Amino acid sequence: MFNAKGISETDRILIALTSLALNAPSTYTIAWSKGDADKKQHYPILYAGIASSLATVLGAIFGHTTWGDSLMWGGLLSTFALFGYVVFVYTGKNGGNGHMLFINGNGQGAGKPVLIV
Repeated sequence: MFNAKGISETDRILIALTSLALNAPSTYTIAWSKGDADKKQHYPILYAGIASSLATVLGAIFGHTTWGDSLMWGGLLSTFALFGYVVFVYTGKNGGNGHMLFINGNGQGAGKPVLIV
């Protein structure tokens, strides 16, 4: 299905780091920021992120084999799917708070630019 010999070690490292970067801080942080203070309810998202990152990293380590290459790509695709699910679909147990997140507070100054130094 995939050509295991066509992917360099550098590319496998970058694929593993991409998976870790999406799952380690981002997916879980987005999940618990969707309105509920009880972070324990979001642990399934955390565990799914750990599992998909682990699959990607193990696949990258054993990428010189056919099964390792398939595991790496499957882990990366599951990472993208989990990230997209959390960003666009996931609301948590309470359905979230229904408020948009604005940089300038509660939305009054949303049209003003933010100076980042």
